[in-house]
Amino acid sequence: MKCLASKLNNRIELWSKEKVETDIGNEVKEVLKKKLWADIIPKSGNIKSGEVETEFSNVRFQIRIRKVDIKYSDYFVFKGQKYEIEYIFPDFNRNSFLDILVKLKVE
Repeated sequence: MKCLASKLNNRIELWSKEKVETDIGNEVKEVLKKKLWADIIPKSGNIKSGEVETEFSNVRFQIRIRKVDIKYSDYFVFKGQKYEIEYIFPDFNRNSFLDILVKLKVE
């Protein structure tokens, strides 16, 4: 049986929005918190039609990482794509992992 950690084979970035002091006062900036190893599992997806013959996709993934300090306002970046956090589930069987449901943000 393979170790669960061996499935963490994708290098992702965890980003956060933090207040940073600047010359003109406080400013909110996006800051790289940490690079992590993760298992990324596709969960669901659909395409919706918009106005004027436009379409947009709604794709969700489950990301499994080792337990870290994470907030719902944080987000992941993998291969240049942004993934917004929807839910954070602790893994109750193995207390050292988190399962996070994310939505691919297409800009």
